[in-house]
Amino acid sequence: PHLRLTRTASIHSNVRVGSELNADDGKPIGMLEWTPGHPGKKLLTYILPLLVMGTLWGMYASVTMLRRLMAMSRGLENSEQEARRLAQYDMLSGLPNRHKFVLSLNEWLDAWQRGEGERPLVAYIDLDHFKEVNDTLGHDIGDALVRAVGRILSAALPYGHLLARLGG
Repeated sequence: PHLRLTRTASIHSNVRVGSELNADDGKPIGMLEWTPGHPGKKLLTYILPLLVMGTLWGMYASVTMLRRLMAMSRGLENSEQEARRLAQYDMLSGLPNRHKFVLSLNEWLDAWQRGEGERPLVAYIDLDHFKEVNDTLGHDIGDALVRAVGRILSAALPYGHLLARLGG
């Protein structure tokens, strides 16, 4: 703040505060004038850029985190869908498994009972002497046989029919 002693009141526009000085007899002898400092304004000039930078950084961090969370959410959804699919399919043959077979059969039976579909037909096929193939030729050959039989039978089925691997 600027402090100034004058004989009369100043008419300067930058003078904000003044106090009349009087002698012991009460007569004015001058004016004590000062321009008060603005510590808030000075503080604001230091803090405002920091606040702006902090706000921008916070916005950037929020957007980055939101993008990561969305990507993680999509990844979790995809993983969940894949887990549901894997829970219904045999890993070796790629055919529907027992769980998927039972779900599908129940749906077909419900539709048939409501009169909305044909009566389901279930056929069971067993590969005779499969254990001997695994024991004599090895599991790799046995696995290849399961996959080949699955491909051949799937190709022979009409559209809308289900071939499932119940064993494993």
